[in-house]
Amino acid sequence: YANLLKGVYTDEFKADNSLISSIPISLDWNITDEWNESFAIWRDLDRYITMVELDVLAAKGIGMTLDQLIDLYSINYPNMDDNEKNTWYDQEGKIVFTTNKSFVKFGVSKDVWEKNKDADFSDLDLLGISRNYVAPYFRTDRISLYKEAWDMATKLYD
Repeated sequence: YANLLKGVYTDEFKADNSLISSIPISLDWNITDEWNESFAIWRDLDRYITMVELDVLAAKGIGMTLDQLIDLYSINYPNMDDNEKNTWYDQEGKIVFTTNKSFVKFGVSKDVWEKNKDADFSDLDLLGISRNYVAPYFRTDRISLYKEAWDMATKLYD
């Protein structure tokens, strides 16, 4: 990615922000024209927000409306919606608990989640790594985030 970044980078990248401001953590990318691993999207929630923003930008880019994007998601991906409604994040952007079968090693077991879902706690995640989880925990709502990102992208780019 180093050559790609070097070829397209401008100082305007430093002023770039997320299209979504309602999530209680910020995406903090100190980007320069020199590629380094800190540009990778490490946190679970940051990757999720990036996917939502890319959905919106791609939909706008091919001429879809917001309603078409929402319909596409709702009709074609009902399992994704169920998974997201049962994925809980902590204040540091880590997945604490999920029923998503694609993320079988993310977060803690249901028993640990049920015992601790109202407070900060430390425990082994499903990979056996000791993690600290910071309450309050929250879920995302992709359709609300689509709307928020769409409105911001319309203000910035239309």
